[in-house]
Amino acid sequence: MREGLFSFWTGSVSALITMVLIDYIILIRVPALYHQNNKLDLCLKFLLALNAIAGLTMLIYGNQVEQYTAGSLAEVITVCGYNGLVQKNLSIISWTVPLALESLLLILALPKAAEYWKPSFGFKGLHLIGVLIRDQLIYFGSIILFCVLNIVELSVPDIDVNISYFLGMIANPTMLCLLGGQLLINMKEAGERGANAGTSYIPSVGNIEFA
Repeated sequence: MREGLFSFWTGSVSALITMVLIDYIILIRVPALYHQNNKLDLCLKFLLALNAIAGLTMLIYGNQVEQYTAGSLAEVITVCGYNGLVQKNLSIISWTVPLALESLLLILALPKAAEYWKPSFGFKGLHLIGVLIRDQLIYFGSIILFCVLNIVELSVPDIDVNISYFLGMIANPTMLCLLGGQLLINMKEAGERGANAGTSYIPSVGNIEFA
């Protein structure tokens, strides 16, 4: 039983930390489009903190209300299980909360990204802007799809086992970690090519600024 609970906590907490870090990666890009607006930056980080607290609270609550039991498949194989209804409902909520935050970030990013996108064409000095906007859209699309797939897997009743395994495989936080790491590398390389903070050659469009 203790081993099962340990596995539950290590897996759940590591997944939560992974999602918070992934959300932070896309969060720091949004204030950059708004010239490092301090109020916006603080508000978004506050929402991210609430997201992390909500996720941890649901983990603790789910662990308290679920009734874990131990069973034996063989003489040397013991497994732990629980009544999945409560945990399933909490899991749906736990994926809906970050989805709401990521949707908000996308809504904030799209209008500003559109302002920078067209002027960036044809200017080598604006390479960082193109990289930032392209990667932002890819990452937003990936993480929102990730959350939706997890919600679908948990929401659809009597889902086929093979489909469930397939959704769980492609909606693994590890995939987003690899993608997030590559996006940070892309941004660093673009900055080293001389774009620095994303200097704008268009008077009506401000510079992209990173803290």
